[in-house]
Amino acid sequence: MSPDMPVVSIVMPAYNAAAYIAQSIESVLGQSHAALELIVVDDGSLDDTAAIVERYMRTDARITLIRIANSGKPSIARNTGIARATGAYLSFLDSDDYWHPERLALALAGMQAHPEWIAVFHDLEIVDVAGREIGPTYLQNGRFLASASGHLRALGDDWYDCGERFFAFMSLQFGAAHTLSILIDRRRMDPALLRFDEEYIICEDTDLWLRVALQGRFGYLDRALGAYRQHPSSITKNAMLFAEQSLRFHENNYARVQASLHPAERLAYRRKLAGCKSVLAYHYYRDGQGARARALSLQAFAMRRRRADLVLSAKTFIPHAAQMRLRALLGK
Repeated sequence: MSPDMPVVSIVMPAYNAAAYIAQSIESVLGQSHAALELIVVDDGSLDDTAAIVERYMRTDARITLIRIANSGKPSIARNTGIARATGAYLSFLDSDDYWHPERLALALAGMQAHPEWIAVFHDLEIVDVAGREIGPTYLQNGRFLASASGHLRALGDDWYDCGERFFAFMSLQFGAAHTLSILIDRRRMDPALLRFDEEYIICEDTDLWLRVALQGRFGYLDRALGAYRQHPSSITKNAMLFAEQSLRFHENNYARVQASLHPAERLAYRRKLAGCKSVLAYHYYRDGQGARARALSLQAFAMRRRRADLVLSAKTFIPHAAQMRLRALLGK
């Protein structure tokens, strides 16, 4: 590697990834910016994941393989990789996703042109298990350019500065940055904060991007420079777990950012929290956890005064067996 080229450390957690990891690795090794290291953390795979990585290691010294016992938490595998990283820049790629060849070069160019940015991110294609594109891109789905327009300043060549208060948009709307889209300059932030919270099963990535955003400004490149693969069995398909983790994240994040929010933003965030409580209350109700559903629905009502929350709290007094019989009769 040329000594004047910045090294990017790419952390790739992998669990039973034999079906896709070769494509992911090749998308890294095929980057036009070659000064990189790829740290693959095999999270206790039971298939040929490690053997595939070792095959690539025999021909490319930029790859490191770390093997750990399975934890069930991507955050632990990613933190293991971060601890081994040596590059000035840090990026992440899951073992079933992939990048376009110019991804690193374009992201680095943006970072180097804007020393005020702590991180940059870009858009992504959504693909199915076979790699076929599915509908709009990741950020087109959320109408990102329109919904974040109050924070974005166009710079040309599809680049945008995200503004000093982009953390408020990320908190109230959606995270925008994705695990495989973000590139972070480790020298521009407190390295002690560059770590995923291992208490999360889901939302650990959004939690970290918010903490990074509170450290400095983001840049955004409005181009799809990678592919995010959708799986029917994804952990985020577990609706109750997703609702539990989402509520936990937003409660923690509200405590973290509320002092920096405007009064209207604080009110909007409390309503968002109420919505999270209401969604989780419904899942608990469907699962027969009446007391937990009742407590959350009443909390939601106290925060936003919606009749639907009171109705749900009343439904929780119906015995679960009776609920099940009624659903069977109604075909629900």
